[in-house]
Amino acid sequence: MQFKPRPHTADAQNGHVKRKLQLSPEQWIFVASGALTALTTVYMFIYKNDLFEKLGSNHNKRLLNSAQAWIDHGYWKLSGFLYFNEDYSGAFPETLYRSHSPFYVLPHYFALRDGGEWSFWLIVGLIPVITAFVLSVSLAGLTWVLVRSLPANHRWADVRGTAFVSAVSAFSITFTSEPIWSLSWNTFDGSAALLVFVISITIALACSSARFRQFDWLPSLLLILSALLCSRFGLALTVAILFIRLTEDTHIKKHGQILKSSIFSWPVIGLVLLASLSHFLRLSIASSWQGLRFRGGDLFGRMGLTAWWEHAGQGPLDYKTPLDAFTFIWNQSEVVINKLPLWLSFHHAIVWSVALISTACLVGEKKYFYTRPYLLMLLLPILIWTVFLNQSATEHPDLISILWLPTYVLGAATLFGRLFAFLCVRIRRNQAYLYIALLLWLFFLWQFQYFMRAYRL
Repeated sequence: MQFKPRPHTADAQNGHVKRKLQLSPEQWIFVASGALTALTTVYMFIYKNDLFEKLGSNHNKRLLNSAQAWIDHGYWKLSGFLYFNEDYSGAFPETLYRSHSPFYVLPHYFALRDGGEWSFWLIVGLIPVITAFVLSVSLAGLTWVLVRSLPANHRWADVRGTAFVSAVSAFSITFTSEPIWSLSWNTFDGSAALLVFVISITIALACSSARFRQFDWLPSLLLILSALLCSRFGLALTVAILFIRLTEDTHIKKHGQILKSSIFSWPVIGLVLLASLSHFLRLSIASSWQGLRFRGGDLFGRMGLTAWWEHAGQGPLDYKTPLDAFTFIWNQSEVVINKLPLWLSFHHAIVWSVALISTACLVGEKKYFYTRPYLLMLLLPILIWTVFLNQSATEHPDLISILWLPTYVLGAATLFGRLFAFLCVRIRRNQAYLYIALLLWLFFLWQFQYFMRAYRL
């Protein structure tokens, strides 16, 4: 079946710039509703509920002690690895933590060294705020470009305003989501890698346009940086890019526009792999040359190749089957595992399942020829991580959920766009904007209430 692509010529784009920048009153109201959810989130979490005064989790204490150990004994003497223990006497660490790539703790280290403990806790509190803003803007832009890149005769994306509604919805859903704000108490190298990864995919998709080809090197550089920030994520990313490169070659020959970005090139695949392996090379050098000893989870155990199952996760969470890796759909907060009311977890499972299935449907939709590789880039690395490190994913549902956040947001936001297109066919467009704005506010209330109950604020 033939489809008509949207016009991408420079004349067509320049001729409509002025019109695109002009928003109707109902569109301004919709933007205001999305901004209101973000501002309300910041006010309620930070000012009303004193989030910055409740950051003393075990994980943050480990980060504090890790940064303090670097200050006391020297970053290079510890080979840059984390102490990552709740108790620290000031003595040289007997063992260091090998599982995390340590670069995500550098902002904490510089803050503690130059500004004292107050600056350290400020950085801890600012991480979810900065992550919320950057990820919200990135996923909003990504969603807008994905919907706009659909064929002109697509059944719902052709309705004027669908991309706009989807983008604003993505911003609001991301900013108010549970995985973002749970970073206040538990963050890891994968969350830092994901932030850089999403930015790289957004820029790569924008660079597929001829107007931005001069920036094509930037997303490749960011992909390599994301692999350097988290070795496990980098290895999953290498497999994902390799799979896309091999399976999407036929589309390159047939349509010519897919996989134009350098992020799918062989040199980038090799550099991402090398950046991922650099963590293990540093481990080997620190162990053999510096005589440092390390502790951390066994790889085969984290892959589920073990008979160990009882209390293998956070709190009373057991590891029974590989499917337990997806328990983040049921609940994500380690504070209330097996303590939330059944109906609350059931609602959470329904919302997340529908959103993830929506994204899977987008990936499988044949009319997404142009954007399919980028959609696969968002989905495959996280799926590979969850499946192969299934015991680790079971043990940390709050951490694995941040990796699934882009997939969740994209699915939920495009559902809002589909609903808007459905309503525009049956009622006035300005009424459709109002109804979607009200629905977006209700969705914000659900996310806000769940977070407050799950983290006992």
